[in-house]
Amino acid sequence: MRAFLGYTRGNGEADHILRNARIWTGRALSGKASAVAVKKGRIAAVGSDAEVLALAGTATQVRDCGGRPLLPGFVDAHVHLLGFAETFSGVDCRPSRAPSIGALQALIRERAAETPAGGWVRAYGYHQFFLEGGSHPTRRDLDAAAPHHPVRLIHQNRHICVLNSLALQAAGIGRHTPDPPGGIIEKDAETGELTGLLIGMNLWLGKNVVPPLGLDELRKGVRLASQSFLSQGVTCVHDASPRNGLAEWQLYKELAEKEDLSVRVRMMVGVDGLDRVLGAGLRPQDCAGPYLKLGPVKIVIEQVGPKLYPAPAVLAAQVRKAHEAGFQVAIHAITPRAIKTAVETVKSLGVGEGQRRRHRLEHCTYLPYGLIEDLREAGVTVVGQPSFIYFNGARYLGEVPADKFSWVCREQSLLRVGVPLAGSTDTPVVPNSIMAAIGAAVTRDAQVGFAFGRKETMSIGDAVGMFTIGAARAGFDELDLGEVEPNRLADLVVWEKNPADVAPGEIKQLRPRVVFLSRGRSKLAVKVVEDCGGDTMTV
Repeated sequence: MRAFLGYTRGNGEADHILRNARIWTGRALSGKASAVAVKKGRIAAVGSDAEVLALAGTATQVRDCGGRPLLPGFVDAHVHLLGFAETFSGVDCRPSRAPSIGALQALIRERAAETPAGGWVRAYGYHQFFLEGGSHPTRRDLDAAAPHHPVRLIHQNRHICVLNSLALQAAGIGRHTPDPPGGIIEKDAETGELTGLLIGMNLWLGKNVVPPLGLDELRKGVRLASQSFLSQGVTCVHDASPRNGLAEWQLYKELAEKEDLSVRVRMMVGVDGLDRVLGAGLRPQDCAGPYLKLGPVKIVIEQVGPKLYPAPAVLAAQVRKAHEAGFQVAIHAITPRAIKTAVETVKSLGVGEGQRRRHRLEHCTYLPYGLIEDLREAGVTVVGQPSFIYFNGARYLGEVPADKFSWVCREQSLLRVGVPLAGSTDTPVVPNSIMAAIGAAVTRDAQVGFAFGRKETMSIGDAVGMFTIGAARAGFDELDLGEVEPNRLADLVVWEKNPADVAPGEIKQLRPRVVFLSRGRSKLAVKVVEDCGGDTMTV
């Protein structure tokens, strides 16, 4: 990187200058550069303090960064933003708050007491592995806590849920209801009675049974979710919910217009909503204002026992339809069989088509050695979640055979062979913490102190790069985001400490001081985001 880049003096003085900073371009420190000039919402110059300050005028606002690191805003390439927003009005039953069924019942009972009879109680975040006894709650457990309210308790993975008796009645599910394709309605093996556990049906319930949150409640949740992302130095997220469609696109437009949304969103479209999106005249990468852009078509491969849903032939038809409409696809694939099927499907499109369209595989959590080369040959981008190592490590220890530990979250192996790699947190499946993800990529340490596959450790530069250059490319944003370079949007974050200077085990504790978020050509407005620990500036 040259010491001074990209300023055209004929454009007039800079609007803002950030000086006395240690600048990361996106993957590493830049060397001599210590200052950035911003003009009309974009980076106009990067250079030494003296070079960039020469561009200041009487109206230029100059901020001294105090020698702290200045990074591009992080891009989280796979979250569930609307689902995250809903958690702010739901009952938090994550392991830290509900380590037992009794504790879980107490939380639901408390919410039910505040809810009019017949109103839904929405709870989320449990995982049976972390509950005392290691079993899922049952409808009887939920009935005891809320006998007069329908209850839906969503599992940590968001694909499983438990309903109480009133919720099962509202859904029209009885002991003789057959399993839907790709789903399981669990019944007691001896009595045939419903246990309340539903697998692979959460999306259907959300669309057809559980009433949506009121707009005011959702708006509040989106504001809080946006602030949470900014507090992690994240300025852009990819909403990967398969329920997204035309209605969600219109909702996001409204949220952005009312300024409830204060992070950039690349909204994926669930494959079932593609026809309506196309019918409305929307096309790949369409934008609605500075914050909202249409992203890939999301397809979920679920493995239920030995079967895959959708079946390979159906998956191939879905992928081809999206591909021929010009869309990138993002295929949820966790198990080896699902990954292999997804890779074969992308390969069937023809040589180079996966890379040209930047088709994505989301997760690839359990990745055998033999599939890594297949991923490279298919030309797909893998969107991984290294934070799964940290937050789910205890569960992997209990569920994954020891000889398969090396299969878990193999981002470094993918990077080594040249598979394009992007980073994400999958919030709210695990807690929203970019630095926990980056720290886990560097150390491979789980929260319980066990290390998964030290051969997969990354350098701090490569780990940061997953959430800057890599994630920006995954969303076709590499000309706007992911690097501190001229002409990029001025999404910039001043951090309290340099990630490369702290001990690897301390990376997860780092927090941003100031977040700068470009809004195109509008003038500077300053607001304080309390949980960000500093100012959030809208450039």
